[in-house]
Amino acid sequence: MSWELRERIRRGPARLLASRPTRQTRASTLQRLGIHRHPADEGYRIRSTGRRVGARRAKRVFPRRSALSLTVLIDAHHPSVDASLHEYRSGRTEEILMKTFVHRGQITKVVFGSGTRSRIPQEADALGCRRVLILCTPGQVEQAAQMRDLLGAAAAGTFTEAAAHTPVDVTEKAVAYARTVGADSVLALGGGSTIGLGKAIAVRTGLRQLALPTTYAGSEMTPILGETEGRRKTTRRLPEVLLNTVVYDVDLTLTLPMATSVVSGINAMAHAVEALYAQDRDPVAFLMAGEALDSLIRSLPVVARRPDDVAARADALYGAWLAGTCLGTVGMALHHKVCHVLGGTFGLPHAETHAVVLPHVVAHNGPAAPEAMARIAQALPGDDAATGLFDFAGRLGAPRALRDLGMPESGIEQAAELVMRDGYWNPRPVDRIAVRALLTRAWAGEAPSVSPGNEDPQSDSVIEASTTTGARHA
Repeated sequence: MSWELRERIRRGPARLLASRPTRQTRASTLQRLGIHRHPADEGYRIRSTGRRVGARRAKRVFPRRSALSLTVLIDAHHPSVDASLHEYRSGRTEEILMKTFVHRGQITKVVFGSGTRSRIPQEADALGCRRVLILCTPGQVEQAAQMRDLLGAAAAGTFTEAAAHTPVDVTEKAVAYARTVGADSVLALGGGSTIGLGKAIAVRTGLRQLALPTTYAGSEMTPILGETEGRRKTTRRLPEVLLNTVVYDVDLTLTLPMATSVVSGINAMAHAVEALYAQDRDPVAFLMAGEALDSLIRSLPVVARRPDDVAARADALYGAWLAGTCLGTVGMALHHKVCHVLGGTFGLPHAETHAVVLPHVVAHNGPAAPEAMARIAQALPGDDAATGLFDFAGRLGAPRALRDLGMPESGIEQAAELVMRDGYWNPRPVDRIAVRALLTRAWAGEAPSVSPGNEDPQSDSVIEASTTTGARHA
């Protein structure tokens, strides 16, 4: 709808603001307000109370050509009517009409479709790239060779050693190679490992970046750089690592193994879930996160059954793009902190770790984020959001226990300590007891449940809302 709607109930009467209201929009709004046409007369009644709504059903306050019109649906003799109209005419309606938020728009160009990888030379040329260094993992050498052929003389070389969690020693080796071949840009072909390497190179050299994602990781849409050195992973949000161009080619995901597709898709869902309750969430991010969940929950079961289903693959990639954009525009919280600690400390696979941990963090945060839980339940009906996510992962065959990923039980205490070490915003306070309980259930593969813990926001918690801005380093 192109018009904007606001509703307010004041001691009985209802009023709404709409741009160019029509008979149809009034009718649908009456239904939303619980007001129905009474068959015995020409008036309306409020469904919940039976209260008569006066014959003066609507009153225009502004001229016909005005961009905004006020429609009043009230008892004509109610004492607050005149006060309400006066309030609107005098402009004192900020409490009704205004939301306060900050939205950060993206600067990354996105090309989405089927067969779009053929546009890589065109997109590189548009950026002025003449010496493109192709990045990939050892398992994607063949695809990298195809891209090198496509780029022709613009291909400066190929670096094939991208690794999970972006080890600093690998980055240093890639930077040296980029300088040797005289690269002026990088093309990351693959998932989060390769895209992370591209960012790490860019932050050290200033090279321009393109990406051709082959998974649902979403890293390509974020200013987040996570690097591992000495079994410790650190993450930073750096505007300079935002990619210049991302080309999504649905065809490249058709050969992504089913098991990898499932956990990569749940990884994307984790971005959307945490965007729903982020400290700096905004209306655009909330809408995108909800749409991302709808797409991924709808498409992943189909992908699991029929990996070559193009429509399902397109839907999943679309959801992953939206989720990645959410990750890039708002901060994350406890879930991403836990996953980064586990991945960097124990070398656990990134997407699989997200799949295991997500239901348990949602169970912990649920009581403090009812709006987010309602949106998750809308996309994934169930007893509660956390159980719904846990069962969804199980139906898809995703791992549900950290022990199955190689985490030692003795590491639970160490991980809890590391999670608590740095201030990290979260909607619900987190203490060591809560983190240890959460990790213990996730390690054993148990169903999620609300963690015990200190509910005092001033306690020894990872929540430091006064000094931390929405987990900016997520």
